[in-house]
Amino acid sequence: MLYQAAGSLLAHADQVAQQLQELKDLNSGVVRFGVSAMMGSYYFPKVLLAFKQQYPNITVQLFEQGTAALEQMLLDGEVDIALIRGEQESDQLRYIDLIDEPMMVGLPANHPLAQCDSMSLATFCQQPLVLFRDGYFLREAISQYSQEHKLKLDIKMETNLIELQKSLVKNDLGITSCLAGIMQDTPQLTTIPFAPAIVLKLGLAWKKSHYLSSASKVFVNYIKQHYLN
Repeated sequence: MLYQAAGSLLAHADQVAQQLQELKDLNSGVVRFGVSAMMGSYYFPKVLLAFKQQYPNITVQLFEQGTAALEQMLLDGEVDIALIRGEQESDQLRYIDLIDEPMMVGLPANHPLAQCDSMSLATFCQQPLVLFRDGYFLREAISQYSQEHKLKLDIKMETNLIELQKSLVKNDLGITSCLAGIMQDTPQLTTIPFAPAIVLKLGLAWKKSHYLSSASKVFVNYIKQHYLN
């Protein structure tokens, strides 16, 4: 009981200190932002750079994990804000819907299946595969389907390194699941949709009981303006 009470008091003291510091400078502070490697590398660089140019005194610390791990980090107070899946809402978190994008099949442009209009999960799971590790949305749908249908996946490589993944796919080691934007700058690769569609819904989230600093509020509002306008 003493340990729990002390932890709560220390956390509250940190938040009070943060609030007092913000009274001195409303445009300074630290934002601990959780985001997956894929989203951080391909969907956020420009907006993060623009944010830093507008708010040079706010430090953004990036924490890269899968969406499941990021949700737990929010609940544990290890990050202030995170980009996580919106369809699995926790009553301990607040959400703002941000991104709604279909998951795609990534494959070489000269692959025999590249000219198809779409691909079923059944067909996908029968191919040699290069996949994200467990805990990432782009892997979860594949793993769930294979388990439900008792299919053994032919996984040639598991990696969260996107450029390595693209290189392996380009060199015909296997096909992958991805978002369309990842493949746009690589002409040797192409994407086709899954049928039925598998949609990735992501949103900004933060813990209801966690004090959201002025810097974090500025960051949230900036991201909202960029993606929702």
